[in-house]
Amino acid sequence: MAFLRKETSEGSVALLYSIIQKCIRRGLESEALYYSKVLYNEATPNSLRKRLVYVTNEDIGHINLSNEILECSDNDLFKYLVICCRMKKTHDPAWLSRLALDYSMNNKSTNNDELIEACKMTEYVRNDDYKSIRLYIKGYTKLYTFSGKNNLVWASYILFKRRPELNQSYSLDITLPEPKKFDKIPFWVMDKHVRNGTKGYEFFFKNSLVVNENIYGESGDKYAKECKEVYLEDEKKLGNGKTKVLYQKWKNNINKDSSATEVTSDKPDKGSIKFYLSKTDPESLTPIVPKFDGYKDVVQIQLITSKYKMPVYFATSLTDNKKYALKGPLNDDMIRQINKTENTKKILGLHHLNVKFIKLNGDIYMKSDSLVDYKIDDKVLKTSKIEKNKYIYNGESSNINFDTIDDSNFVNMFEQYMFRLVLGCNDHCARNFIINKENGKIYSIDDHCLDLDFDDLFKIKMKNVTKTKWIRYAVKYKDHLLSILKNWHSKIDDDNMKLRINKLVKIIE
Repeated sequence: MAFLRKETSEGSVALLYSIIQKCIRRGLESEALYYSKVLYNEATPNSLRKRLVYVTNEDIGHINLSNEILECSDNDLFKYLVICCRMKKTHDPAWLSRLALDYSMNNKSTNNDELIEACKMTEYVRNDDYKSIRLYIKGYTKLYTFSGKNNLVWASYILFKRRPELNQSYSLDITLPEPKKFDKIPFWVMDKHVRNGTKGYEFFFKNSLVVNENIYGESGDKYAKECKEVYLEDEKKLGNGKTKVLYQKWKNNINKDSSATEVTSDKPDKGSIKFYLSKTDPESLTPIVPKFDGYKDVVQIQLITSKYKMPVYFATSLTDNKKYALKGPLNDDMIRQINKTENTKKILGLHHLNVKFIKLNGDIYMKSDSLVDYKIDDKVLKTSKIEKNKYIYNGESSNINFDTIDDSNFVNMFEQYMFRLVLGCNDHCARNFIINKENGKIYSIDDHCLDLDFDDLFKIKMKNVTKTKWIRYAVKYKDHLLSILKNWHSKIDDDNMKLRINKLVKIIE
């Protein structure tokens, strides 16, 4: 994920995640607090919340505490961090989740009630039956969603309701310690989960899973020994014992001896795009290249982050040899939303990318100008929770970097952002703004007119320090921004858009 690669003054977000979790395991409160404050201030408060929720489920098994952290105020996150440091630890939720996969994949039998329940959940995951999981975990469905449907949630739930010792008491009556920075990042931070860290589970088990106090004393976690053997054996056999890799192998269950077979998907939500079962990679359904009539050099721009989003591709037209962005397949609602957005851009005289709707392989796609002179060879194989083993463009980008916005382009940038609020869009991250590097023009993209209201002028995904700078700019250029809104109000006929313009005016004034 791009967010994990985001740099802070103390390294990437992924590195901070690793430092914080391993400090919590060891009960290093001051050090955990120092790096958590960096994460909170230079990434987002929510990133710290996510890490604490994850750690609580994986290393403490206290799902009520995890749920409480989900709902707590940002100001209390550091207190919960200290609570997590002081709690006795168990990695059994993670061991249980992984063992359940091994038992289910290999049809092993057990009389262990915890494992039986975990295997049921594992079967639900295999079949994408998340509704049944939500019904099972009942009051923790919001936590499950927040965690990205992470298996640790149901594993923690299974253990918590069966093991009263996991229901450790705690209090928010805490005086925070002085934050303390490491003179040098400890070697035990740099494991297989960190870029350039020591590979392999053996190092991870011996160095990175060390805790201040195990809740089960010297005997340790109940599933540790068996599960470690499973991890190491799978790593030895497959070269990779990662849980998500094995889940995908189990789901696909492709015959390793089969030749490459062409398959066509005709589902309305995917369009008629040809895929292949790869002889060299039989454990995945890997798209070698989407086939679009009239286009060549097609490559997906980014992984899908939500099942409700459509893939976007770079493609070169065989007719005029120009490079375009293609998005789809689109349903009728999406076409209507995009049409409304593009017509509004033209009415207001805003930058646009000459959007058209075209028919490809029996489906409707959006075609727009590309600001990137992409190269088809600039691609890498990636996997997310939504998509598996997709070739994704990895070359030059035209995306905006919020941190570099200054006096020279703030008004241009904020005009595009206000436009999204007026349309009622619901996602204002950096990848939804692109810049023409030749003339400096900024464009809003992926801005379907959803007609949603907003409750915060700065509900935009960026670092706190960047947001503070933008607020100062908004005050500095208030008159210019109000002039833009006044002009829009005189040109737009849509009543809901006018209401949102009026709301923006009141906030900015």
